[in-house]
Amino acid sequence: MRTNLWGEKVVCFTALQASYIADSIAEDKSIDKYYRMFYLKNLAVRFNGDSGYLPNHVCSNICSDREKVSLNAKRNFDDAAKWVELNKFRFKYDCRSLTELWKDPDE
Repeated sequence: MRTNLWGEKVVCFTALQASYIADSIAEDKSIDKYYRMFYLKNLAVRFNGDSGYLPNHVCSNICSDREKVSLNAKRNFDDAAKWVELNKFRFKYDCRSLTELWKDPDE
């Protein structure tokens, strides 16, 4: 995802194959701090024409009442905002503009 947001490309070598023969373990799909950091560093970033930024209103949109009291959500938002600021010129798109580049396979 971030590779696309930064206007870069992933190249894969598909000749290598691997298989997993053990029983699969149920995947934990609960929302945790990693989910929120992915959201803050990728999905919530907006692009203004020359750089990416994290809008301030995002913090209140993703926080539950319990997290607001603990200030943990604010700390996570601040950490993500610092990271986005550090990498702001690497962003070439935000998620909305990236999806506009997707082509319909039927066209």
